[in-house]
Amino acid sequence: VNSVLKELVFGKNSESPEEHFIDCVCELVRSIGHTLDSTPQGKDMILFLMRRLRDLRQEDQFSTRVKLKMLDLLELRSNGWVQKQFKDTAKKVAEVREEAAKESRNERAGREKQFFNVAVAGARPAHVQAIIVRSKLQKAAERQAQDQEERAREAARPATALDVKALRRGLSYFGGEDCTG
Repeated sequence: VNSVLKELVFGKNSESPEEHFIDCVCELVRSIGHTLDSTPQGKDMILFLMRRLRDLRQEDQFSTRVKLKMLDLLELRSNGWVQKQFKDTAKKVAEVREEAAKESRNERAGREKQFFNVAVAGARPAHVQAIIVRSKLQKAAERQAQDQEERAREAARPATALDVKALRRGLSYFGGEDCTG
């Protein structure tokens, strides 16, 4: 990811990048920015990118659309990757009914209607996070089972385990002869 982003932001031979490269960078960072910003190496990369985008925004070679896209990305990061979503995603019928009931309760209570939702841009999707958590739990259970098996094997060993090498050294020391045979 690091090398791709650097190539897109700097262009070839350290020239100014083409406009469509910056457009791609903005979309990519919007998609994975929160996840990158949560790791130490990713945080350094995001800081580097944001400085570069701030510098590129000052240049006159880019269209207003791309300059605004860069500004949106800079503001998105400064807001902690939280963005407003004006259009809803597809919902099940039960979810729509639940939302309608919630809105009617809010209207009766005199609360204002919200016209947008708030979401974290670039966050790892919940189903991916659930897979990671399940994997970690499964590995922990496997380690625990291995530890229990090891403890059971240790408990099954005889208490007076004979160390053959130590016995031979002791015999050769006290016996004065080579007792390795």
